[in-house]
Amino acid sequence: MQSTEIWSPVHINPFSEFYEVSDKGRVRSIDRVVYRKCGKPFRKQPGVMLKFGVNTYGYDQVQLNHSGKSVYPLVSRLVAFAFIENPHCKPEVNHKDPRNKHNNSVDNLEWVTRIENLEHSYAAGLKRIGVMNGNAKLTKDKVVTIRREYAAGGVSYKSIAKRYGVDKSLIGLVVRHKIWKHV
Repeated sequence: MQSTEIWSPVHINPFSEFYEVSDKGRVRSIDRVVYRKCGKPFRKQPGVMLKFGVNTYGYDQVQLNHSGKSVYPLVSRLVAFAFIENPHCKPEVNHKDPRNKHNNSVDNLEWVTRIENLEHSYAAGLKRIGVMNGNAKLTKDKVVTIRREYAAGGVSYKSIAKRYGVDKSLIGLVVRHKIWKHV
């Protein structure tokens, strides 16, 4: 048995008067009257289901227009604001099924912190840490050695960076455990 689709105004002013989002992750415009510049009604414009675009990270977004202004919100955020309580004011929306960024159904979304979102990505294998990251310039053994050398004293970030062929700011991040935290 298929449940009925529930619609709610989008939570972006002034667009909430003109667009709705559903718990299934669809967005539509509302039937409205288009007026002439003089203020007289011109014609009725029926609402339509909106097509989604995809942002650079692969998430669905939609274009909302009103009075010459456009916004491009993520569909997942529209659904979350309309249908998911957020008592702890968590700032990000997570797709529970990380392999399907196009499933914007309320059942697949949840409010999370930045850390919770990153942990979910790592657990799902979407983000890689350490040498699993293709951009890594250091290895686990090098990180341990760098931290040991700096702790022993007598060396600068600059001298260590030169030896490993990286920038001194990277060495600072390694030494202060801002990156390679898992080592």
